[in-house]
Amino acid sequence: MQHVLNRGEAVHNVQRAIHIGKIPVELARRQESLSAVSSALTLLSNILMAWNTTHMQRALEEIQAATGVPLDPGQLRRIAPTHLEGINLRGTFNFPVDRYAHRILPSLASDPHASTASLRA
Repeated sequence: MQHVLNRGEAVHNVQRAIHIGKIPVELARRQESLSAVSSALTLLSNILMAWNTTHMQRALEEIQAATGVPLDPGQLRRIAPTHLEGINLRGTFNFPVDRYAHRILPSLASDPHASTASLRA
């Protein structure tokens, strides 16, 4: 139980690192706005952890290739993709929506007249 609790707390630490400060009053008044802020924070946290997971996997594969020794599954269970080192959390996030719009909004992919320009507004 303690192990699961620590992972959950690690995810919350990631979320607190991404969003510092209070949610503005005008956003906190309406349930829809508060839900949108929460969803955006969850999405950014998941993006960060997916990024970390990808790079951790590459590092593990390089270690195994260099040593020829498989890593102990018991040790791998203790690694979580919630580290924040090397990630600029105060920079500008740039998401290439045009590149992934067909995956985010499949309905756009089937409509040849649809444009992702409206997504940037």
